Amino acid sequence: MARERARACGVALVVLSFEPHTRHFLDAHGGPLLLSTWKEREALLLAHGADLALTLRFDEEVRRLDAPRFVDLLTEALGVREFVLGWDHRFGRGAEGTAEGLRSHLEASGVGLTVVQPHTNGGVVNSTRIRDLLTSVGGFAEAVELLGHPWIYHGEVVRGDQRGRTIGFPTANLDPVSPRKLLPADGVYAGWLDMPVHGRRPAVVNVGRAPTFLRDLRLVEAHVPGGPGPEYGDFCRLELTRFLRGSRAFESIQALCAQLQRDVVDALAVLS
Repeated sequence: MARERARACGVALVVLSFEPHTRHFLDAHGGPLLLSTWKEREALLLAHGADLALTLRFDEEVRRLDAPRFVDLLTEALGVREFVLGWDHRFGRGAEGTAEGLRSHLEASGVGLTVVQPHTNGGVVNSTRIRDLLTSVGGFAEAVELLGHPWIYHGEVVRGDQRGRTIGFPTANLDPVSPRKLLPADGVYAGWLDMPVHGRRPAVVNVGRAPTFLRDLRLVEAHVPGGPGPEYGDFCRLELTRFLRGSRAFESIQALCAQLQRDVVDALAVLS
């Protein structure tokens, strides 16, 4: 819709978002976990048709702006011809602004307004529904469908306990760029790992606490079948496309290794 309206008006499509999340600014320890970081969000917006993705720093000055003043500042700074807003979008001081509530103000300023109605797919598609699906066992496939893209994760390769190397399945432990990034449900996934040196390779990924080794910290560990894997300190981009199985403890290292071999076969079959 926004792309169509930009073309109709003969202007660039500029998409604006905030960093940090408004609820994170108000509560440093609360608010929702992120489906995408601000850098991931900008890349996704550009890939889906935005001419420019702007991330506005949300601070006390922005928080105090009332809704009319906020849209006026955007209009002046960006030369806005038309706003395209979601039906339930709220903004301005105290979240007082709504799309329909600003219609007369925008029309008086000669600025158009298009309100986008909810997208439905078995119900209204929103971030809360997708978060719930991602964190529930069995919900990953539907979550990816609603997202419209694989689950994306950026992380730095850091040292782990190196136990994977000793059993023939070396893994890269990916420390998240943002600690507020939402992780999907514990389990084993098929995906793709983009590495600085070795490029894009198939990967088998474990998300969770490695119950066989009694680790309590949730980790994201990526194994590149056949290697080579990334180096310590590399910043990698991970895409998860398919949930393979849930997380469980094994009675022995031999049983774990046998299952990991099956996971590799299953992941390569899915990714091919």
